Amino acid sequence: MKNNQLLTGLITSFSLGFLLVPPSYAEEIIRQIDFNNFTYQIREGGMGPSGNITLKQGQYQDDDWGYVSLDKVQYRDFNDDSKEDALVVLLSSGGGSGISTHAYIFESQSRKIKPIFSTMNFIEIRPYGSGFVLYTSNRANTGKINCGNFLVGSNVIDITPYQWEENGFSPLKTTTIQGREICNVLSIPS
Repeated sequence: MKNNQLLTGLITSFSLGFLLVPPSYAEEIIRQIDFNNFTYQIREGGMGPSGNITLKQGQYQDDDWGYVSLDKVQYRDFNDDSKEDALVVLLSSGGGSGISTHAYIFESQSRKIKPIFSTMNFIEIRPYGSGFVLYTSNRANTGKINCGNFLVGSNVIDITPYQWEENGFSPLKTTTIQGREICNVLSIPS
């Protein structure tokens, strides 16, 4: 009986000129994007190449300007529209020991994706509720902090949660931490 009702609904939908698509379809669109082979707009001011950079298998290499590589992709509803979005993090370097971080949040709209947020030169970005938390170096930074087997490039960091509000992300209250507390907050084993 249920199969007959489904079939009748599909036939009716086709005869009316439309097909009802389940909500999960919108989430599938963003997951169909191959972020390993994608063109990103890399802002100037970081280490490594800038401009339109196309990754191939998660990598871009320029003998004169350095490299860009895909670090991670996380899927979640960041803008509270009940559709899955993608957080993409890239790492870039000009060939030395310094690394720049680049983050993008993409949403799907009308079978296309568009960036709704981008930032660079941060320590960490983590999804949180309808938004994310950004960990950045504070101006009072005077060096690095050793968290056991991991070195954090700032001994004073700002933690700023962002939440979606109508047309963009808004920062909430920033908290500043320093010293060994950084290891605990970033969950780095000491």
